[in-house]
Amino acid sequence: CCCCCCCCCCCCCCCCCCCCCCCCCCCCCSGATTLSVNGHKPRVALPVREAVEKQVVRVMKALVLGNAGPKPDTSIAAAFGSVAAAFLRNRYQECGQLGQLSPAAAEQLRAACTQALTQSYADGVEALEFSQPEQGSAAAAASAEAAAKIKANREAIVEDILQKSGIARRGRRSGSTYVSINGNKSQVSPAVRNAVTFHLKRLTTMLLTGSAGPRVTEPEAAAVGAAALAFFRNRASAPRDMSAAATVQFRAACDAVLANIY
Repeated sequence: CCCCCCCCCCCCCCCCCCCCCCCCCCCCCSGATTLSVNGHKPRVALPVREAVEKQVVRVMKALVLGNAGPKPDTSIAAAFGSVAAAFLRNRYQECGQLGQLSPAAAEQLRAACTQALTQSYADGVEALEFSQPEQGSAAAAASAEAAAKIKANREAIVEDILQKSGIARRGRRSGSTYVSINGNKSQVSPAVRNAVTFHLKRLTTMLLTGSAGPRVTEPEAAAVGAAALAFFRNRASAPRDMSAAATVQFRAACDAVLANIY
């Protein structure tokens, strides 16, 4: 196993200093993001660190300016950025001086993280509130439609997420999520694929019951899930994939699960 510690730089804005340290563990089966160059001590891959630091800057902009600014410029940066924002949103207490925030300041931080997370793959979109629809209502029918679409097309959705979200990586600079088992052709790590599938199941459970159920305990699986749902949230659209009403319920449910990953 190898550890990936994504340390976000100290950001000083106005008279407020935020020391953020986002930590996640990436074992070899999920794709390492720690690299050893010329035999030196392994360190977090530079593109990974840069993506996390830039997302922290976007959170700061959302706090101070009310706008996180443009989304990351690559899918890999968006993937790592979404992980950072999802982690920071709910685990800020573990990040240095952020543990001393007042309740009001903590709420503002969560809102800024939510904006940066929601806009990791698309500019200008806003997070939506999800609540379990009343049985027999139009909203309940829309939620059921979205869940049915996801279940019917799960394999294709998983493949689309893996290949287009930045999760599936072959590049050496950002670490690879491909593995070769018993000398066979390399493929996306089964652990990564399983993490995406698991979070799609949590999403459909949220749509149908109003609760996503238990979270994963492995940090690397949570990280993959955060990137997968942040991407998928803005990937599905109406009327191509589902009705307009189902799309609204779907995106709201994605936001609810994203808020519950960590």
